[in-house]
Amino acid sequence: MTTNNLPAPLASVPAPERAAETQAFRRAGFPEYESGLDWRRALSAVLRFKWVILLVTVLGTAAGVAATRVVRPIYSAQATVWIDAAERRGPDRGPIRQSQLLDPQAWVDLLKSYVVLDQVIRDERLFLEPQSPADAAALAALRVTDQYRPGAYRLTVDEAGRAWTLTTSDGLELERGAPGDSIGTRVGLMWAPAQGTLTPGQRVDFTLATLRDAARRLMESLDVQLDLNGNFLRLELRGSSAVTITEVVNAVVERYVSVAAQLKRERLTELTRILDEQLSYARQTLRDAEAALESFRVRTITLPSDRGASADAARDPVFTSFFDAQIEREQARRDREVLEQLLAQARDSGISRCPGGHRFGPAQRGALAGAEGAQCEARRPPDAEVPLL
Repeated sequence: MTTNNLPAPLASVPAPERAAETQAFRRAGFPEYESGLDWRRALSAVLRFKWVILLVTVLGTAAGVAATRVVRPIYSAQATVWIDAAERRGPDRGPIRQSQLLDPQAWVDLLKSYVVLDQVIRDERLFLEPQSPADAAALAALRVTDQYRPGAYRLTVDEAGRAWTLTTSDGLELERGAPGDSIGTRVGLMWAPAQGTLTPGQRVDFTLATLRDAARRLMESLDVQLDLNGNFLRLELRGSSAVTITEVVNAVVERYVSVAAQLKRERLTELTRILDEQLSYARQTLRDAEAALESFRVRTITLPSDRGASADAARDPVFTSFFDAQIEREQARRDREVLEQLLAQARDSGISRCPGGHRFGPAQRGALAGAEGAQCEARRPPDAEVPLL
């Protein structure tokens, strides 16, 4: 009795034979049913369609050359601006140290502001769009005033080259003049082409845009990126003219640095003015406090104190004069006491006066006691008499 419940393997079934057509193709020698590539068949196909292949190659080459003539290449101009970002105030920073001028994102907003882009538009004449690059020489001297009329204009020179006519795109005549005269003064243009710039029969078509519209287009074209630390600002501009975009990028960077420096200068000026006012107020407050302290010390100098005078107080002229006056006063008091004691002793010793008012001591009175009614004689004249204390 067997315990293997698995089914027994089936007998190998031979593969069915291919159809008769397949075997017939194999006997005929077709390459699809043979191993490898039949180079003879490929070469025969190329030789059979050689004119078609040559025509496609020529047409493709011509299309590529035409595309390079028509399609303009796109150039890229880049610039990097380093921003001196001040460190955040820490515990070791003083209260008067200058803080950061702008936040990191504010530097990007400043670059795209109209105070920067409007001046770049005016300096680089990006408000002007000539219809043909050949008219760039004739439009090189075109400038605008603060108030000008935007729109599409056409300048036409007659066949003789003696007069020009400025019209709108609709054919409305605006001005007429001779070569050398200023063109477009009525619409706010300052345009005086050089002699020989305008040729007879020439027609110049151009468009003037407002400064704000041109600045908005430039703002959209600029690609501005700021690094994570806010120390480097990178801007990129793409265009079909490498010279133009390079000049525009340089002008934007120069104007940007100039505006940032002006803002920093104004801020430093205002900070200096505020600090000067604070310094003047602190100086006046210090003077008032010193005067009050000096007055207080003068009033309380005679009061008892639990600490002695310091060396600084000894060098103070007010304290020096005060103590000198105290010493003189004490010396005068002592001299007065001595004089009072001498006067008291003189009264006790019996000093008398003669009738003439002259004073004699006890020895003099004894010498004159024997002569009754002796007269007092003065030792010195009355006006030079020195009284005996």
